[in-house]
Amino acid sequence: MAAGRRQRTELSRSNKKILDVRVRVAQDVELLASYWTIAGGAQPHTDKEYSPFDFEDRVVAAARAGFKGVGIWHADLEHVLKSRSLKEMKRILDDNGMKHVELEFLKDWFLEGEKKTIGYRERETVCGG
Repeated sequence: MAAGRRQRTELSRSNKKILDVRVRVAQDVELLASYWTIAGGAQPHTDKEYSPFDFEDRVVAAARAGFKGVGIWHADLEHVLKSRSLKEMKRILDDNGMKHVELEFLKDWFLEGEKKTIGYRERETVCGG
């Protein structure tokens, strides 16, 4: 019986060490809220791919939820830039501790002809050149 208790105790210590490592790793992970996580009522593959919610409100909500970054969809960026500058967007991100920004997505860069030209035009709009 004593050997059985000892084995369970050793397993418990071993499991505790594993758990301690997992907790330390989890504390170091910085999560990013992808665009579709925080976009709200945006409608993919329509003319309403932009979020109906204010950019700053989304960034604040993501920060409160513990995220360290956000994603933004190309159509949403174009929509936000109608009322805010990139400098203002950066200030909002910085003020809320956002370290990571993911731009979702650039399309048709690999095609030929007119579609490729349109894809590059969109890239220039989104990326600034």
